[in-house]
Parts: sequence; structure tokens; C-alpha cells
Amino acid sequence: MIGSNISFRNYFEEVKNLKENGYKYVYFDGDFLIDTKNRQLEDIFKLIKDFELIPFSLHNLWTFPEDIRKIDDFISLQENFFEKAKILDVKYLTYHFGLPIDIQPKEDFNFETYLRRKDIKKDDYRNMNIEILNILCEKAKNYNLSLTIENLPPKCLCDFSTNFEDILNIIKEVKKDNIGICFDSGHANIAGIDLYHFILKCRDKLFETHFHDNFGYIKDDNSINDLHQPCGIGNINWMKIIKGLEEINFKNPVIFEIGSNYEVLNINKNNWFKFHSIYKNRLKENF
Repeated sequence: MIGSNISFRNYFEEVKNLKENGYKYVYFDGDFLIDTKNRQLEDIFKLIKDFELIPFSLHNLWTFPEDIRKIDDFISLQENFFEKAKILDVKYLTYHFGLPIDIQPKEDFNFETYLRRKDIKKDDYRNMNIEILNILCEKAKNYNLSLTIENLPPKCLCDFSTNFEDILNIIKEVKKDNIGICFDSGHANIAGIDLYHFILKCRDKLFETHFHDNFGYIKDDNSINDLHQPCGIGNINWMKIIKGLEEINFKNPVIFEIGSNYEVLNINKNNWFKFHSIYKNRLKENF
């Protein structure tokens, strides 16, 4: 059971590519939330069902408003996103914890600049994001949605959600049963994290995956590090990931974040199932 992400701008071609390559599940990029009408989303949902694919997740955008005094407006915006997610019939909305609406270019990897610009202390900012997530989780229940926090590359958004322990603390503080983890293999690899042990620690809080490959940390330039390549086009040990998913009895589909170019999907699928075959038939007992 595998899936990958599609963009709004090329959705017809990418849905077709998923189907022809044997992918079953659809993860929607965040551009499905911007400047889209509900009728458009209804047509897209029908197209996906016509291709016998299954909607699974949607990448949400922000967890913090431009003006904290207008928190009610921000919650209303998020509820509008929840309504769109309901039309697409997804189960999960993925968040980058702490991402504000009004972030400026390059501030994501130099987030202290944003905090100084807004005159907010780091701990206060984190706590306000926790409070907002608590509200959003409660609202999301009305739409049968669960929210996930994605592990981010090192130095991104003050490292609020780079490591497992930091994400787990966020989840514990939110105190809702419909919040979990989206494990991004590429981001963890850049951070030098042991991917196998990350998965084991997640256990039943691992709700979804964003799998892609890279060569780890190369330099202080995320466009160089975060390549979003098919599995096997990088240095990630995919057998360790497969072993981890098996040991926690992961039941959800494996979702990749590699886009939906036909050739890329084909390479990824062939490599993924080859890794699976090698692990199952030759390495499982000695790995």
C-alpha cells in the first residue's frame, strides 16, 4: 500500500501517473488549500475516485497567525481548510509546527529573525502554538480529522520539531487523541537521526509518513540537502525503515513525498518493493 503527493497545478496528469504506476493513495500538497473553490475540490475528488485511488492526507500550511490578537480569524481560516479536507475525504492534515502565515523568505532557517521582528520570546511562541494546536485538534474532531506534526530539518523553525522527543512533548502538551506524528525520512536523514529508532519510539503515534531519499547533511543550504529523491537515490538505509515499520506493526499506507512525475514514481516503486523483497527473503532474520 503506497501513495505519493500531487500538486493542484498538475493534478490531472499526476493522478493519472499514480494510477498507471500502481500507487493507491493520494497525498495532497498545500496548494490545494490556496485559491481553490469547493466545487473544484469536489471535481478533483470525483476524478480520484474514477481512477480508483484513495485520498489519504493533505499538507496544511500554518500554525500561527499574522496577528495573535486576531486568533479567531485564524481559527476560522483553519476551519475553512478543514472543510476542504472533508471534501477531499482525507484522514490527516500535516503541519510544520510553528510555521507562521507572515514568514518572510529565509526566515524559516533563521527563525530568530522572525521572533525579533514580531517581538516574541521563543518559549512564549512555542506555548502559543501549543494553545492554538489544542483548539485546532478539538475543531478537527468535527470533521473526523487527525492532525500530524512533521519532523523538520535541523535549524528549521528553531528546531521546535526536529527530534522525536520535541515532537512527543508537543503531543503530550496538546493532550488530544487526534494528534500524531508524520515521519519525514529525508528530514531525519539530514538531521543525522537514527531512522529505525525514531520509528520504534513513535509506536502508535506514527500516523503517516513522508518518505523520500537524500544524501544527508551536505551544507547549510536546505535546497542542497532536502532533495526529495525516490528511495534508493540517496544514502538512507531503507531496510532499517522497513524493519522499523514491521516491528511497530504499522498499518497505514506508506506515503512518499517525491511528487508524481511518471519516471520518478516508477523508479521509487521498483526500488521500494526491491528493498522489501531483499529484507523479507534474505535479511530479515539477520538484520
